Parts: sequence; structure tokens; C-alpha cells
Amino acid sequence: MNPLNPLGIIHDHVDGCVSLRPMLVDKYGETRTSEMITKARIGLRSVRTRQASLSGLFNFIYNILQDEESIQKAGYLYGKLRAERGYIKAEGIFAPQYLINQGLTLKQATTAMYQGMKMAEKEFGINITPTIAIGRDPSMTPIIANAIARIACDYDGKMILDLVCDEIGYPPELFLPAFKLTFGTNVKRVCHVEVVAATPTHTYWSRIGKNLETALVDMRCHGIQHGSGLIHHPDLIKYVVDHGIRIAGAPLSNLDLGLVVDIREIGIGRLLDAGVCYTLGPDDDLFMRNLKEVARICNERCQFTEQQCCQLEAYALRDL
Repeated sequence: MNPLNPLGIIHDHVDGCVSLRPMLVDKYGETRTSEMITKARIGLRSVRTRQASLSGLFNFIYNILQDEESIQKAGYLYGKLRAERGYIKAEGIFAPQYLINQGLTLKQATTAMYQGMKMAEKEFGINITPTIAIGRDPSMTPIIANAIARIACDYDGKMILDLVCDEIGYPPELFLPAFKLTFGTNVKRVCHVEVVAATPTHTYWSRIGKNLETALVDMRCHGIQHGSGLIHHPDLIKYVVDHGIRIAGAPLSNLDLGLVVDIREIGIGRLLDAGVCYTLGPDDDLFMRNLKEVARICNERCQFTEQQCCQLEAYALRDL
């Protein structure tokens, strides 16, 4: 088996990162923390059937990130751990709307997270690009979505804009107005595209394709998070290659959520051979496998060639 060791960690949620575990233990104790993490891990499979809310599974985490000091600490610990594990580049995703339940503003929460990440970046020599996200759930309004997009603009390219959480109830086109606010700026845009309702089964991949096309063409995204349905759409593969768009996959997350039965269904090797800039990510390693495990398991299952391993490693370090 060819060696595979990505040194860039992409598609990586700060609020689902194992670096938060010490803060959780300080708040809840070791036993309760372990129980809540296990409950959330089990609950992930219910997201697809809408029996559980993705953001709802993370409430016990958001509850400890409601003041500037805690948020800054979370950003710092994220960067510290990623550097200690040997990564030289990271993109940490966070959704500030979940961090304002006790009086902070979106800007205050964002500033605290940004400062924490940049403190770690300076201290440990890791290159961190914060990724501010619009979370799709009942609490989201156009006003909040637009405000988050404007905050991204304030950072003038130093922060990526993402769209996360409940894709089934909130397809990407609902957030086109917010994304349009960043057109003509230095802001890079990415979008989670992975989950649609499981039924009717005969239209499943076409509905995934529609969301991919919306994110790629209408929202002008520079990257897609997940994007495992891309392999079923040759026209979109060509579009992705022609425009140099990155696909930041999280194959074991797809497996854990029951979106694929075998990660080989994603067709990572075929995408790489077609010229797609594909990267591997852990998604949320507080609940799921870390990137080293993701790389090892994907390599074992997919039997990447030497060239494909080199591509995966190089793309993980390429700027969006």
C-alpha cells in the first residue's frame, strides 16, 4: 500500500473537534462528557431521516461557548492540537449564530474565534484559515445569513464563507442572496452539499446534482464540502475541473451518517484521475475518526495509486 499522509486538514469543524474535549470535561466531568459524545455519535444516523437535528446534537458543545474567553480558547486549542498532530495547514469551520445565546453579537463571537485561531497560528507555526458558516436550521433568518456573509466580507479574504447543517430542509438556493453579498470581493465561498431526503430513491442523485449545480454555478463556490454525489454527474465533474474547484470530502463521515455503504462508492480515485482537486477531512473528530485514520482507511479501501496519494497530499496544502 502506498503511504498517504496529508499535512493539511480541510473540512474540519472547530465545534466538533476533539480539541474541545478538555473544555467539555471541565464543564460536565469525564463520565458525562463521554456519555454525551456517545449519544451524539449514535444520533448522527438519525439526521438523514430528520429524526435528529445536526445542530441539536451539538448543543452540549455550544453551551460552553457563549462568552468571548471560552470561544477564543476553543479557537486556540483547535490550532494548538492541529499543530501538535503535525498539520501545517488547517481550515477551521465555526458557525457564530450558535455562540450568541447569552448576549454576544455575531461579530463578537467571530472576533473571539478568529483571535484564538490566530494566537495558535502565531505560537505554533500552523497556517489557519478560519471558515465562518451559516447554519441551516429553524433559527436561521435572512437577516442572520446576510449578517454572517457581511462579516466574512469584513475580513477581506482572510476568512472563508461556508453553508452547513440541515441541507434537507434548507437547500442552497435559499442562501443565494447572502452568498451574492460576497460576489466581487476577496471572500472564498464553499458549501456543504451531501444530504437530500432519501425518498423518492429514483430521484436521489438528480436532487444531489441540483444542489451541487446551485452551489457551483449560482453561488459561485470555490469549493464543495462533502460532494460525494459528484461521481454521478460527469458534466459537473468537468465544470469542477475546468474551474479549479476543490472538493473537500469527509468519506468516513458519509459512512457514519449512512449516506454510503462503502466509501468506494464516492469514487475518489476516479475523481482524482479526472483532475478533480479532492481532499480528505475528518469532519468532526470529537465524534468520528481523525484524519490519520481517515487517510489510512480510505487508502486501504480505495487502494490509491502512488500518483493519487501524491495528489491527495498536494491538494491538502493548496490554497482554496
